[in-house]
Amino acid sequence: FSFFKRRNYNKSKVIINGKVIKGNSNAEVKKFNEMLQKSSSGISNIYISSDVEVNLKATNTNDITAYLHGEAICNGIDFDITSTMNSVTISAKFDSTPIVLNGNINNVSCSNVVINGSSISIGGCISSNLVLDIEIPMKLFESIHMQTHNASIKINNSISVNLISVSCHNGKIEIFSPFEQLSINTHNGSIFINSYAEANPTLNISAHNGSININLPNVDTSRIHTKTVNGSCSNS
Repeated sequence: FSFFKRRNYNKSKVIINGKVIKGNSNAEVKKFNEMLQKSSSGISNIYISSDVEVNLKATNTNDITAYLHGEAICNGIDFDITSTMNSVTISAKFDSTPIVLNGNINNVSCSNVVINGSSISIGGCISSNLVLDIEIPMKLFESIHMQTHNASIKINNSISVNLISVSCHNGKIEIFSPFEQLSINTHNGSIFINSYAEANPTLNISAHNGSININLPNVDTSRIHTKTVNGSCSNS
Protein backbone atom coordinates (compact mmCIF):
# COMPACT_ATOMS: atom_id res chain seq x y z
CA PHE A 1 0.00 0.00 0.00
CA SER A 2 1.04 3.60 -0.42
CA PHE A 3 -0.01 7.07 0.58
CA PHE A 4 1.41 10.53 0.91
CA LYS A 5 0.46 13.44 3.10
CA ARG A 6 0.40 16.68 1.17
CA ARG A 7 1.11 20.12 2.62
CA ASN A 8 1.76 23.32 0.70
CA TYR A 9 5.24 24.48 1.62
CA ASN A 10 4.58 28.23 1.73
CA LYS A 11 5.72 29.08 5.24
CA SER A 12 7.92 32.04 6.08
CA LYS A 13 11.04 29.87 6.37
CA VAL A 14 12.60 27.26 4.15
CA ILE A 15 15.63 25.33 5.45
CA ILE A 16 18.18 23.65 3.19
CA ASN A 17 21.06 21.73 4.79
CA GLY A 18 20.61 23.73 7.98
CA LYS A 19 20.59 27.08 6.17
CA VAL A 20 17.54 29.36 6.36
CA ILE A 21 16.05 30.63 3.13
CA LYS A 22 13.29 33.25 3.36
CA GLY A 23 10.54 32.83 0.80
CA ASN A 24 8.15 30.15 -0.42
CA SER A 25 8.32 27.05 -2.57
CA ASN A 26 6.39 25.06 -5.12
CA ALA A 27 7.47 21.88 -3.32
CA GLU A 28 5.37 19.84 -0.91
CA VAL A 29 6.18 17.76 2.15
CA LYS A 30 5.20 14.23 1.23
CA LYS A 31 4.98 11.17 3.43
CA PHE A 32 5.75 7.81 1.83
CA ASN A 33 4.89 4.31 2.96
CA GLU A 34 5.17 1.97 -0.01
CA MET A 35 6.04 -1.69 -0.52
CA LEU A 36 7.06 -3.53 -3.70
CA GLN A 37 7.81 -7.23 -4.01
CA LYS A 38 9.20 -9.83 -6.43
CA SER A 39 9.73 -13.56 -6.18
CA SER A 40 13.36 -14.59 -5.65
CA SER A 41 12.95 -17.79 -7.66
CA GLY A 42 15.84 -18.06 -10.14
CA ILE A 43 17.33 -14.74 -8.99
CA SER A 44 21.10 -14.65 -8.35
CA ASN A 45 21.93 -10.95 -8.94
CA ILE A 46 20.48 -7.85 -7.28
CA TYR A 47 20.87 -4.28 -8.59
CA ILE A 48 19.90 -1.28 -6.44
CA SER A 49 19.90 2.37 -7.52
CA SER A 50 18.74 4.88 -4.93
CA ASP A 51 18.68 8.55 -3.98
CA VAL A 52 17.71 7.64 -0.40
CA GLU A 53 19.34 5.70 2.43
CA VAL A 54 19.48 1.94 1.79
CA ASN A 55 19.35 -0.78 4.46
CA LEU A 56 19.75 -4.33 3.10
CA LYS A 57 19.14 -7.45 5.18
CA ALA A 58 18.16 -11.12 4.79
CA THR A 59 15.09 -12.61 6.45
CA ASN A 60 13.18 -15.87 6.45
CA THR A 61 11.29 -15.19 3.21
CA ASN A 62 11.06 -16.43 -0.36
CA ASP A 63 10.57 -12.96 -1.83
CA ILE A 64 12.58 -9.81 -2.42
CA THR A 65 10.74 -6.95 -0.75
CA ALA A 66 11.47 -3.22 -0.85
CA TYR A 67 9.92 -0.79 1.66
CA LEU A 68 10.14 2.96 1.06
CA HIS A 69 9.14 5.04 4.07
CA GLY A 70 9.63 8.49 5.57
CA GLU A 71 9.12 12.11 4.48
CA ALA A 72 10.67 14.31 1.82
CA ILE A 73 10.24 17.80 0.39
CA CYS A 74 10.20 16.84 -3.27
CA ASN A 75 8.08 16.73 -6.41
CA GLY A 76 7.89 12.94 -6.26
CA ILE A 77 9.96 9.77 -6.39
CA ASP A 78 10.16 6.96 -8.95
CA PHE A 79 10.02 3.73 -6.92
CA ASP A 80 10.12 0.50 -8.89
CA ILE A 81 11.17 -3.16 -8.84
CA THR A 82 11.66 -5.23 -11.99
CA SER A 83 13.11 -8.64 -12.84
CA THR A 84 14.85 -9.92 -15.96
CA MET A 85 16.08 -13.50 -16.26
CA ASN A 86 18.30 -14.05 -13.17
CA SER A 87 18.38 -10.43 -11.94
CA VAL A 88 16.21 -8.06 -9.91
CA THR A 89 16.54 -4.26 -10.14
CA ILE A 90 15.23 -1.94 -7.41
CA SER A 91 15.19 1.83 -7.93
CA ALA A 92 14.19 4.81 -5.80
CA LYS A 93 14.99 8.04 -7.67
CA PHE A 94 13.73 11.56 -7.02
CA ASP A 95 11.73 13.34 -9.70
CA SER A 96 14.25 15.60 -11.44
CA THR A 97 11.68 18.37 -11.99
CA PRO A 98 13.24 21.50 -10.40
CA ILE A 99 11.94 22.79 -7.08
CA VAL A 100 11.62 26.59 -7.27
CA LEU A 101 11.87 28.86 -4.26
CA ASN A 102 10.83 32.51 -4.47
CA GLY A 103 11.47 35.46 -2.20
CA ASN A 104 14.42 36.91 -0.31
CA ILE A 105 17.02 34.16 -0.73
CA ASN A 106 20.26 33.98 1.24
CA ASN A 107 22.70 31.53 2.87
CA VAL A 108 22.07 28.79 0.31
CA SER A 109 24.07 25.58 0.69
CA CYS A 110 22.95 22.80 -1.61
CA SER A 111 24.06 20.92 -4.72
CA ASN A 112 22.39 21.29 -8.14
CA VAL A 113 21.33 24.89 -7.42
CA VAL A 114 20.42 27.50 -10.03
CA ILE A 115 19.88 31.10 -8.88
CA ASN A 116 17.97 33.51 -11.12
CA GLY A 117 17.34 36.94 -9.60
CA SER A 118 15.16 36.46 -6.53
CA SER A 119 14.35 32.80 -7.23
CA ILE A 120 16.27 29.57 -6.83
CA SER A 121 15.81 26.24 -8.60
CA ILE A 122 16.93 23.01 -6.93
CA GLY A 123 16.91 19.70 -8.74
CA GLY A 124 15.03 16.77 -7.24
CA CYS A 125 14.72 17.17 -3.48
CA ILE A 126 15.31 19.79 -0.78
CA SER A 127 15.45 17.50 2.24
CA SER A 128 14.60 13.91 3.02
CA ASN A 129 14.55 11.35 5.82
CA LEU A 130 13.41 8.61 3.47
CA VAL A 131 14.74 5.09 3.99
CA LEU A 132 14.69 2.17 1.55
CA ASP A 133 14.60 -1.09 3.54
CA ILE A 134 15.20 -4.14 1.38
CA GLU A 135 14.67 -7.72 2.57
CA ILE A 136 15.99 -10.71 0.63
CA PRO A 137 15.97 -14.46 1.34
CA MET A 138 18.63 -16.18 3.44
CA LYS A 139 20.35 -17.85 0.51
CA LEU A 140 23.59 -17.35 -1.39
CA PHE A 141 23.44 -14.71 -4.12
CA GLU A 142 26.06 -14.36 -6.84
CA SER A 143 26.27 -10.55 -6.73
CA ILE A 144 24.77 -7.41 -5.22
CA HIS A 145 25.35 -4.08 -6.99
CA MET A 146 24.39 -0.83 -5.23
CA GLN A 147 24.54 2.76 -6.44
CA THR A 148 23.44 5.78 -4.41
CA HIS A 149 23.62 9.56 -4.64
CA ASN A 150 23.59 11.59 -1.42
CA ALA A 151 22.54 8.56 0.63
CA SER A 152 24.11 6.04 3.00
CA ILE A 153 24.31 2.27 2.53
CA LYS A 154 24.19 -0.53 5.09
CA ILE A 155 24.52 -4.24 4.24
CA ASN A 156 23.75 -6.38 7.29
CA ASN A 157 25.53 -9.56 8.36
CA SER A 158 22.57 -11.77 7.48
CA ILE A 159 23.34 -11.34 3.76
CA SER A 160 25.19 -14.13 1.93
CA VAL A 161 26.79 -13.10 -1.39
CA ASN A 162 29.95 -13.73 -3.43
CA LEU A 163 30.44 -10.26 -4.96
CA ILE A 164 29.46 -6.87 -3.52
CA SER A 165 29.89 -3.79 -5.70
CA VAL A 166 29.08 -0.35 -4.26
CA SER A 167 29.26 3.12 -5.82
CA CYS A 168 28.29 6.09 -3.65
CA HIS A 169 28.71 9.82 -4.29
CA ASN A 170 27.90 11.20 -0.83
CA GLY A 171 27.13 8.97 2.13
CA LYS A 172 28.45 6.49 4.67
CA ILE A 173 28.98 2.85 3.64
CA GLU A 174 28.74 0.03 6.19
CA ILE A 175 29.36 -3.61 5.23
CA PHE A 176 28.77 -6.41 7.76
CA SER A 177 27.96 -9.32 5.44
CA PRO A 178 30.40 -12.07 4.38
CA PHE A 179 31.77 -11.90 0.83
CA GLU A 180 34.47 -13.20 -1.53
CA GLN A 181 34.94 -10.02 -3.55
CA LEU A 182 34.22 -6.44 -2.51
CA SER A 183 34.48 -3.33 -4.68
CA ILE A 184 33.69 0.13 -3.26
CA ASN A 185 34.03 3.55 -4.85
CA THR A 186 32.90 6.64 -2.95
CA HIS A 187 33.52 10.37 -3.32
CA ASN A 188 32.48 11.78 0.07
CA GLY A 189 31.80 9.54 3.03
CA SER A 190 33.42 7.03 5.35
CA ILE A 191 33.68 3.29 4.72
CA PHE A 192 33.36 0.77 7.54
CA ILE A 193 33.76 -2.99 6.93
CA ASN A 194 33.37 -5.49 9.76
CA SER A 195 32.81 -8.95 8.34
CA TYR A 196 33.64 -12.62 8.69
CA ALA A 197 34.60 -12.79 5.04
CA GLU A 198 35.12 -15.90 2.97
CA ALA A 199 38.66 -17.33 2.74
CA ASN A 200 41.17 -15.19 0.84
CA PRO A 201 38.82 -12.34 -0.07
CA THR A 202 39.66 -9.60 -2.56
CA LEU A 203 38.90 -5.96 -1.70
CA ASN A 204 39.21 -2.96 -4.01
CA ILE A 205 38.31 0.25 -2.19
CA SER A 206 38.62 3.86 -3.32
CA ALA A 207 37.54 6.99 -1.41
CA HIS A 208 38.18 10.63 -2.23
CA ASN A 209 37.13 12.21 1.08
CA GLY A 210 36.59 9.98 4.09
CA SER A 211 38.17 7.32 6.26
CA ILE A 212 38.41 3.60 5.47
CA ASN A 213 38.19 1.12 8.34
CA ILE A 214 38.45 -2.62 7.62
CA ASN A 215 38.06 -5.40 10.18
CA LEU A 216 38.17 -9.04 8.97
CA PRO A 217 38.80 -10.99 12.19
CA ASN A 218 38.63 -14.48 10.70
CA VAL A 219 40.85 -13.89 7.66
CA ASP A 220 44.57 -14.70 7.71
CA THR A 221 45.30 -13.67 4.12
CA SER A 222 43.47 -11.17 1.94
CA ARG A 223 44.20 -8.99 -1.08
CA ILE A 224 43.28 -5.42 -0.17
CA HIS A 225 43.75 -2.43 -2.47
CA THR A 226 42.76 0.86 -0.82
CA LYS A 227 43.07 4.45 -1.97
CA THR A 228 41.94 7.67 -0.28
CA VAL A 229 42.86 11.25 -1.16
CA ASN A 230 41.71 12.98 2.04
CA GLY A 231 41.28 10.52 4.89
CA SER A 232 42.85 7.64 6.80
CA CYS A 233 42.99 3.89 6.11
CA SER A 234 43.10 1.19 8.78
CA ASN A 235 43.02 -2.61 8.58
CA SER A 236 42.70 -4.86 11.62
